[in-house]
Amino acid sequence: MIATEFLKRMVRVIEIDFAQIEDFPMALEDLYLDQIDVLLVRRAFCPKRSRLADSRAESGAVDLEWLQTNSSEIDGENIRVLGVSLTPSGKSPTGQSLDTYLDKNRLYREMIDRLFDPSFNPQHEIERVLGKISGGRPVEIPCSIDGRSYIPYTVRSLHHGQGIGIHHDITSSYLPTNH
Repeated sequence: MIATEFLKRMVRVIEIDFAQIEDFPMALEDLYLDQIDVLLVRRAFCPKRSRLADSRAESGAVDLEWLQTNSSEIDGENIRVLGVSLTPSGKSPTGQSLDTYLDKNRLYREMIDRLFDPSFNPQHEIERVLGKISGGRPVEIPCSIDGRSYIPYTVRSLHHGQGIGIHHDITSSYLPTNH
């Protein structure tokens, strides 16, 4: 019954350009209060840093172990990913186990960090961005009970013009990208 009711409504998406992030100080609370389903913050990382990371990834300057998380039968094209997500994918319909996620992401954190210049810490940057939309509450990425670190990001490589479907509860929708 709940699933049927959920599928009858539109997915509520707020897309924020980082330049306007100050206009949405309570966006995380809106997610928790079920006032929105998806919050997308574009250009949260400095474009220059993002281009450098992209260039390093595509040129092979950094040794990377890309995962192919989706199968072409499901989404038409494979998406390469650095990092493991707990959410379901075409090749892992139930998502990864927590132990697999934590173990693999220790390795992926090191790879992803090498994509950026040494003065840039992606996790701290994500905490800073989330802090701007947290209603003044402190934001810190948690550790698991045994001290292993969660990783609050993945890096995805898509073909030009390709998008990633929204991952939301029991349904997916297509949301095109701007790049």
